[in-house]
Amino acid sequence: MRRAAPLCAVAVTAALAAGCGGGSGKKPAADPGRGFVDRLVRAAADRDAARLWELMTDPTKQKLGPTISAFARREAPVLERQLAPFRHGAYRTVVSELVTGSRGIVAIANDSAAFAVAVSRSGSGSLHATLGSPMTVEVLGPKPGSHGTVGQVAVRVRNAGGPLSSDLWLDGQKLPGNASGTPADATVYANLRSKLDPGVHVAVALAHEPASSQPAAAALAWTFRTP
Repeated sequence: MRRAAPLCAVAVTAALAAGCGGGSGKKPAADPGRGFVDRLVRAAADRDAARLWELMTDPTKQKLGPTISAFARREAPVLERQLAPFRHGAYRTVVSELVTGSRGIVAIANDSAAFAVAVSRSGSGSLHATLGSPMTVEVLGPKPGSHGTVGQVAVRVRNAGGPLSSDLWLDGQKLPGNASGTPADATVYANLRSKLDPGVHVAVALAHEPASSQPAAAALAWTFRTP
């Protein structure tokens, strides 16, 4: 990502699904990011807090629990509401990528809603959700659900920790972004080079601490419409 200030580090991006595509004629490997979100959506639809709990990273469990009973009372219902628009399975994968060797993001959307989650990949290759971070991502524009001409996608990232890395996507394509402010309070934005086609679009943002031993991360996805 390009920088307007020495704030957001460049992130190396790779597909979560290793071995996808190519010219060998073999069937592309299944996307583990999509498979992970499918499990998350099904567990939320079943209101199964135990299954949701097992899909969290250990630091996330400490923050959202620290016990499964506390998680089931307080945080599982929140996640169930966030994933409710996707319970019938009619959604598409918008982003499924690694931005470091072990840190990634998966985002899904349908015609009316979008959802993104930061994920951590273990040494065995399994994915777990990173939630409950003190880092926050706030949409500056275009506003979720808005309808109008759009020339820029922008978010505000607040973080009490150290240096952070931020990325933006629009309709599944990574945007060349800029950043201004400080690591504690940054504006991350991308100016669009051409007019968007009419219809519904999906924007996705990810912020994370690349240098921390237990990096915080926050992900956000939203939809808007252009004429």
